[in-house]
Amino acid sequence: MIAETDVLTPTLDGVYYTDPGILAAEFERIFEREWYYAGRADEVAAPGRFIRRRVGRETIVLVRGRDQVIRGFLNVCRHRGAQLCLTDRGEAGKTIRCPYHAWTYGLDGQLVAAPDWRALNGVDRGRYRLHQVHVATWEGLIWVSLAGQPGPLDEQLRPQIEARLAGYGTFERYRLGELKVGARAEYDVAANWKLICENFQECYHCRNIHPELVATIRSSSRRPSGPGATTPAATRLRTAARRSRCPGRPCCPGCPACCPPTTGFSMAWWCTRTASSRWSATT
Repeated sequence: MIAETDVLTPTLDGVYYTDPGILAAEFERIFEREWYYAGRADEVAAPGRFIRRRVGRETIVLVRGRDQVIRGFLNVCRHRGAQLCLTDRGEAGKTIRCPYHAWTYGLDGQLVAAPDWRALNGVDRGRYRLHQVHVATWEGLIWVSLAGQPGPLDEQLRPQIEARLAGYGTFERYRLGELKVGARAEYDVAANWKLICENFQECYHCRNIHPELVATIRSSSRRPSGPGATTPAATRLRTAARRSRCPGRPCCPGCPACCPPTTGFSMAWWCTRTASSRWSATT
């Protein structure tokens, strides 16, 4: 464990990576309270298409309705709590039907039918609609929140983008909402989710663990600063990065933030943190 110095960032005590009580608190205060990235809008392109996601300790279903609105529901039947959707993606058709007792819901979550419905005469269907969660779509990405009254999604995302890119205009030039998925790989990692995030946030290990990345990595010409920026490893990484060139300009390869809009380009995204330590990489 590393203590705090003028150069090194302190490491959390081991208990923060292993204590079930701390993980439960993270579920409650982070994953089940903040806006959480759940998928792409084009994964549910047509009415009836759905994706299933784990958010904290809950499982949710995101489905596009006939009105083209994407809604999110807890993936549990209101009758006996059975799981409604048993796969991570699929086609529900015009309704969502519980595989246990066949209670059937519209794509808007409304209870529309149940076996022996006449015997349930007097039951208010509106009281037994699916539990709905907050959903927002931003730049083609679907975000969900289990909080009762979450703050605006833009207030969570925009300050972080502006801090990293020194302005929102730079980000807008990437036209994120127009990008398409080229490939996807998902795999489970036997580690606490914070270790994955910490590893992703630094490249101090890259030369030793990922030499092929160092040989091919693209980087902007902005000179990095902060702890570790002037280490021999960082210098070698920047030297390797400079071997790549944007068409006609010594910058990042083909990115629209520095090249004409007509230039073809591709970008790689590494996402998504999940409390179950499943990591999804999409390019």
